Amino acid sequence: MKTVLSLIFTLSFFVAQAQNVDKIVAKHIESLGGLEKLKAIKSKVRTMSMSIQGQDVTMVSYEKRENKLKVVMEAQGMEFVTNCFDGKTGWRMNQMGGTDKYSDKENKESAANTFDGIWTDYKEKGHTIKLAGKEKVDGKECFKLEVTRKDGQTRTVFMSTDDYMILKTVSTNPSGATITRYLSDYKAVAGVKFHHKMRVEAGQTIDITISSIKINEKIDDKIFAYPGE
Repeated sequence: MKTVLSLIFTLSFFVAQAQNVDKIVAKHIESLGGLEKLKAIKSKVRTMSMSIQGQDVTMVSYEKRENKLKVVMEAQGMEFVTNCFDGKTGWRMNQMGGTDKYSDKENKESAANTFDGIWTDYKEKGHTIKLAGKEKVDGKECFKLEVTRKDGQTRTVFMSTDDYMILKTVSTNPSGATITRYLSDYKAVAGVKFHHKMRVEAGQTIDITISSIKINEKIDDKIFAYPGE
């Protein structure tokens, strides 16, 4: 009888936790603006500014369904494509001014970075999310969520218990270094909330300000095409 009761208690705990996670995710999506408005976004163009080792840098990211992404960095009057993915294959510029294609692993990882992100339809995408208690971030109480993507990548997300906005994420890059991101200054654009400030800590600290977010701008697929050797 004790064994049966123990199993029932354990099962009820996991069921309750899953329900809690689903409620938290639903509240997060609702706080962002709702599923309908998120699904209505077909493209995003974000302009960011930061200072790296004393140099002012501007970065523009172009995102388009499905899973198309291009990031262009400008410093000292020169442009540099740091990442570009056309939905199937990707490339980037190298230090010699040429281009390098993504490896098979990078293509697979990029394909898993869906336009809508982790939260919408996360179970259907094969991701798992577990509630690991609560912690404070800058004095604000947060849900601590352990997120495991379908491809095995993990990150810890700290989401405010007050407004369900993400305040902090902690992940590990391929070399094993920890990357911590602090997100703040949420503002609505086309009815959807986006963070407009981010602090990245990865050996050094970089403060990023997002000065512009344009929704459903027309983006030609040609900008994602591989330019050749």
